[in-house]
Amino acid sequence: MQTTSFEQAQAWALELFSEPNVAQFWIPRRNFVQAVRTQDSISFTRTDEGLYGLAIGPHPIIPAQWNRFSVFKTVPKALTETCTLTGQWAAYARTTEPGTNSPDIRQLTDEVWIKGFLETHAPESSVLPGNPEIREWVGIAHEDEVVAIAAITEWESGECMISSVGTAAPFRGQGFAKKLMNAVIHRAFNLGYSRLGLAVMSKNLPARAVYEAVGFVEMGDFRYFERD
Repeated sequence: MQTTSFEQAQAWALELFSEPNVAQFWIPRRNFVQAVRTQDSISFTRTDEGLYGLAIGPHPIIPAQWNRFSVFKTVPKALTETCTLTGQWAAYARTTEPGTNSPDIRQLTDEVWIKGFLETHAPESSVLPGNPEIREWVGIAHEDEVVAIAAITEWESGECMISSVGTAAPFRGQGFAKKLMNAVIHRAFNLGYSRLGLAVMSKNLPARAVYEAVGFVEMGDFRYFERD
């Protein structure tokens, strides 16, 4: 089955994968092109510097017009053997909730400092100060020094996402990332969002363990491909 109706495509995703699912976060209405459904999978096509594809499920159709796309890592290799694997990432989500303010939580506004922190401690960050998606920067302080930061962003889909998470190297493994995630969950609730999503490199097992420890649930583990 095939549709150019955004509503129908999202309804299929809800039917097969319940809520939340990765299509709700990664497929905005204004960039949606079409979706193709098989018995257990959906292939979404959206515009994004050409046509980007997002396939959810174990046996999707891989349209020839996709020049970049992501599929579940369990998809048979025969479907992607003519494409180049360039990355692997996992998607997570959870509901937000109210919480008490801690004196260790900081709302950060110094964009020069934030950029310097990310360049030093999280150089692969996808969102930097000045990005219009940013709603707020949140930090966790230790002895009045900010040691971990993250951005609360609103993506073009309208969903709230955690982006550019970083902990200062000397303070890793001491629980600050977990404190940061809990702070972001509460701040996002106060900003009016009912749920949060995030993407993380599949191989980043320490980060994934932190996200899962604070209640994030995996929506999919993906391989990212490009066509030559």
